Amino acid sequence: MKLNYLLGEPLVITNQPQSLVRAAGATATLSVAALGQDSLTYQWLFKGTPINTATQATLVLPGVQVVHDGAYAVRVQDAISQLQSV
Repeated sequence: MKLNYLLGEPLVITNQPQSLVRAAGATATLSVAALGQDSLTYQWLFKGTPINTATQATLVLPGVQVVHDGAYAVRVQDAISQLQSV
């Protein structure tokens, strides 16, 4: 007996979020694009900690201040696996 199971294409981030420099009070917009199985879910992180309600492919930070300065990443998940942006 032989078992073949087609999982489809692996999850891949096709467009990584890009670093930004914004003046205090300006809006910063980060985005990610990915392809994977079924619907994708997103979780944005700031300095490694999940940001509450930041669960879309785009993260908008209105009125940025010094406290917003730091490393942002996004975790993308599909039905099979998850990846984190670099």
